[in-house]
Amino acid sequence: MQIRMLVLTDGQLVADANIMNRNRPEQVLLTGWLSMATTLAHFS
Repeated sequence: MQIRMLVLTDGQLVADANIMNRNRPEQVLLTGWLSMATTLAHFS
């Protein structure tokens, strides 16, 4: 699975995760938070 580094704003989700987990919003939110944390760690 390709992971895209995106700087997320409040309420913004990773498009790929949204498509993959269309029926699991809680998983989408988790993926979004993990992506944001990874991005912040990458640039820190």
